[in-house]
Amino acid sequence: MIAFYPLDWSPTCSDQLSLYQSELQEFERLGAQVIVDSIYSHEAWAAVRGIKFPLLADFNPKGAIARRYNVWRERDGFSERALYVVDGDGIIRYSHISPELHKIPDIYELFEVLKKISSAREPAEDRR
Repeated sequence: MIAFYPLDWSPTCSDQLSLYQSELQEFERLGAQVIVDSIYSHEAWAAVRGIKFPLLADFNPKGAIARRYNVWRERDGFSERALYVVDGDGIIRYSHISPELHKIPDIYELFEVLKKISSAREPAEDRR
């Protein structure tokens, strides 16, 4: 799962990533690795928030990865709040771009997507 968010230290971004940290065991149970992107100051921000999953820095050239996922906000100089679930074959299985920057994507919807992907990977006899 790749999560783009606009800014470290903002209240909504802090809430979103703290939620992912508190649910990290569920992500791992579903076979998902959480990778998060934003700009700079990650190390201090992650330490304060207790974030243990990797934070990707899309900084040089700034916004290159966000542009590839079509979530770069050129006028603002940061990304949309967006989620992508990419399977082991590199295929995007889910995407969500929040309609408003201050809205956190629904984690239960995300878990449902991850459950479907996880169960599709299991052999048929394991799903009984």
